[in-house]
Amino acid sequence: AVARRLGLYVQRRLYKVDGLGFRNSLVIPRSRIPFLKVGPVSAWGLYAYNIDFSKLSRELDVPLHGVLGFNFFQGKIIQIDYPSRMIRFFEDAPPVKEDKKFRVVLPFSFLGSTAIPVIEDVFLDGHPIRATVDTGSSPALLLFPSAVRRMDLHERVQWDIPEPMALGPAAPVRIAMATFKTLRVGKFTLLHPQIGMVVDMEKDGAGAERAGSLGNGFLRHFVVTLDYRRRTITLEASDAWESP
Repeated sequence: AVARRLGLYVQRRLYKVDGLGFRNSLVIPRSRIPFLKVGPVSAWGLYAYNIDFSKLSRELDVPLHGVLGFNFFQGKIIQIDYPSRMIRFFEDAPPVKEDKKFRVVLPFSFLGSTAIPVIEDVFLDGHPIRATVDTGSSPALLLFPSAVRRMDLHERVQWDIPEPMALGPAAPVRIAMATFKTLRVGKFTLLHPQIGMVVDMEKDGAGAERAGSLGNGFLRHFVVTLDYRRRTITLEASDAWESP
């Protein structure tokens, strides 16, 4: 509906799309966006999948017309300043804190054939976790069922399934929550993090490529810089940060 309202051409060909919030794959058309401008940043000739976000908009009580993806971010440097609630774009690497105590730079790769960043230096109660970076996920870390089985966490952890669910563009997904001792990313350790586990997905998309997604419950403590040119993610904590 949004694409047609904007006068964009909607292709007849259908594309298969998977993701969290999709209990089954979506088969949807896509449109070509001749020109897109976000703040000072412009892009030309982008393709967009035509997903209906009306239900998600109602759940969030916020008008949501689309989600920016990698074909917009590729080659750019994006900074999400959670404490200041600001998003910044940079032509080159931005200035960073001189005190390395409050800064860590981690390399990332991409998940399979996608453009989703994956980092390695993540540990949950000492267990190594290969995690994607997901700024659309609320828990500090969201684990996939295959990872929970691999780590034998079903029996050793008391999971609680609250009424609120994870929202996705296709359908809500139930999330079980539990409190762990520590979540460490690089040099930064978060005590007693709330960790989520996806309960009812027909396929969890994890396997050997990733065990979970690092979300806003952890990222909100930092200024996060995603450098898609150099494939690095920088976390900068405030001077008040105290690691155990």
